[in-house]
Amino acid sequence: MAVDLIIRSEAVYDAATGTASPGHVAVAGDRILSAGRGPGDEHVGPRTRVVDAGDGLVVPGLHDNHTFVTALMLEHAGADVSGCTTASEVVDALRSAPEPPAGGVLLARDAVLGDAARAGLPDALDAAFPGSAAVVLGAGREWLVAGRAARAELGDGLDPGSNEALAPLYAALARDAGVVRRTYTDTARRMAAQGVVSVKEIAFDDYLGMLPVLDDLTRSGDVHLRISFASQPVQAPADLAFGDRARAAHASPRLRFHGFKLMTDGSFDEYTGDLAGPADEWTARQHPTVDYAALRREARRIVAAGHNLALNADGDGAVGRCLDVIEEMLLDGMALPDLLSLSDVSLITDEDARRAGALGVFCEVYTQLLLIEGYTPDLVRDILGPEREQRLGNHARLLSAGARLTSGTDLPLFFPSLGEAMLSAAERRFPGGGPAGGWHPERGLSRAQVVDSWTGTAAAAMGLDGWTGALRPGLRADVAVFDRDLLRVPADGLAGAAAVLTVAGGTVVHES
Repeated sequence: MAVDLIIRSEAVYDAATGTASPGHVAVAGDRILSAGRGPGDEHVGPRTRVVDAGDGLVVPGLHDNHTFVTALMLEHAGADVSGCTTASEVVDALRSAPEPPAGGVLLARDAVLGDAARAGLPDALDAAFPGSAAVVLGAGREWLVAGRAARAELGDGLDPGSNEALAPLYAALARDAGVVRRTYTDTARRMAAQGVVSVKEIAFDDYLGMLPVLDDLTRSGDVHLRISFASQPVQAPADLAFGDRARAAHASPRLRFHGFKLMTDGSFDEYTGDLAGPADEWTARQHPTVDYAALRREARRIVAAGHNLALNADGDGAVGRCLDVIEEMLLDGMALPDLLSLSDVSLITDEDARRAGALGVFCEVYTQLLLIEGYTPDLVRDILGPEREQRLGNHARLLSAGARLTSGTDLPLFFPSLGEAMLSAAERRFPGGGPAGGWHPERGLSRAQVVDSWTGTAAAAMGLDGWTGALRPGLRADVAVFDRDLLRVPADGLAGAAAVLTVAGGTVVHES
């Protein structure tokens, strides 16, 4: 049978063996017709396009299991005032910006102002926009200034360092359908360039009212990403009625309701992660207050209503307490959801890795974790201490215990990169390198295991198992072709790797 597209390469990935061999992938319509050894000549017809990828690695399309595209609205809304040097210039730029819709906000972004100019901003905003919500955001989200009307409408708690604290601002920006469209179309384009075809996306409460726009974008094909969306309650407890409506209205792979996500702690490197063990120098500096009783009640309410649940836990203490919550539900005879997950899991003890495996939960981890700018072995040891540091990126223990490991980026914390994920999670490198042989290499993954965390297991975590996630006949034609064989190149060759071809459901969505 003649097909639409044949991709040939010296390195076609086989998840069953964790190896790549010479072969082909043949695509007919939106499905894979054939995949395996040989050039696939029997499928070539007069209208077949043949792509020779050389020795570039061919894998299933990638799935990012933790994104927060909402935050990128801050890059696509309002006026860019990076060239302004005074408060009056910022105000003039806002006056020239398009008027936001009702309930929206006037946003100036990427401001670079000295202390004196910044000190004059509140009065300047109040004078220029007495009845309109106006906000100025510093470059890199270093600071935020809100006018009196903005504070009255959005509250006094806007903190540029906390996405949860910015929830009212995100909700105001989301009222502008143009901002939502620009944000998601640009993000989808950039993710296609890294081989990503699906995301599990988080947004607050009722998804900030963005679902009609996302429905239109994914239905029209303007956004190729398949979006499994989860609600993170911020301004009120989980809205189960919203969940019921979303589950009924959005059940297709194109746009589907995934469930609810509950936060526990913050980030260990900002001293807001809940760490296990007795009080020590770390906990003396700052120990987060986590209301685990409230978390337990909310988790049980969500699960009893039949919804999927993700528990965010960065520190090893938070991970252990979240596993307690899950075990208690199981002991009480509650039916656990199929797509139950722990999110972040930056730190985990070996014993809790065993518990996670026994419970069968999905563990969403940052496989690019060690490459955070500024990270060094000395910094990690200073923050965590010599005993606890081995729990950072403890991926090998999770896998050996039977836990289902999936990759996420918390975009824009990271931007998806399969090469960088291998450099961090398999080669155990830091931005500046690290010790010979890698940092605690016994805790790392193989490169093939990194691929699996972005493909087959990641698809299963989104409820798409048996539909996508593998190069197998009959499955959705989701394919990513890279510019080099990521399984074989030296470690130094992993950085900078990019997809040269991305196919989503049989449609080429990226090519370079």
